[in-house]
Amino acid sequence: MKKYLYIVLLIGIWSCEDNKDDSSNACSDIVSNAAEATSLWSDVSDYRWINGEYPEGAKEICNAYFDSIILLKESNCLTDLDGWENFSLNEIEVQRTSQCDI
Repeated sequence: MKKYLYIVLLIGIWSCEDNKDDSSNACSDIVSNAAEATSLWSDVSDYRWINGEYPEGAKEICNAYFDSIILLKESNCLTDLDGWENFSLNEIEVQRTSQCDI
């Protein structure tokens, strides 16, 4: 009987390890996507600064940026929120409404 108990415990430990890897991969994807969205939004802001107008697709990029910030905030991933740490989700939505009104 002990032999079967050890097998069950080992399977349980392996399944927990798999979940940690999945969670780590999910966080890696979330952080990577947020970094890309931040970079794109920064490029849009730079374009507007130089040309005095937004490029085509700016509204979608803006919304993607705020979506990524919200996803980071809602996830349990430990990462720098680049100044958004003290904002509530509602406050972030207010900022989205203001900044993405392009």
